[in-house]
Amino acid sequence: MFIKYRDKVKQKRETNATKKQVGGSHYKKYAVQPIEYAQKNRLNALEFNIIKYATRHQDKGGIQDIEKIIHCAELIKELEYDKDKRKK
Repeated sequence: MFIKYRDKVKQKRETNATKKQVGGSHYKKYAVQPIEYAQKNRLNALEFNIIKYATRHQDKGGIQDIEKIIHCAELIKELEYDKDKRKK
């Protein structure tokens, strides 16, 4: 059978990796996925994690996600801004 063009387009949209989520639906309701934001703004892993946890904390991790944000920020501070301290 022939598949109509619009059905092919619909199938392509459904298989787009940024349109699906494995293991929940806490990101699907947002206009911009955290990974899309991170990629477009060239964030490193720790910066991405802060965005990810801030986005989902009300829907998934609660206070634990806030604690993860703080931990990631402390890691950024230590690894990026305390370089002079580590050399001494």
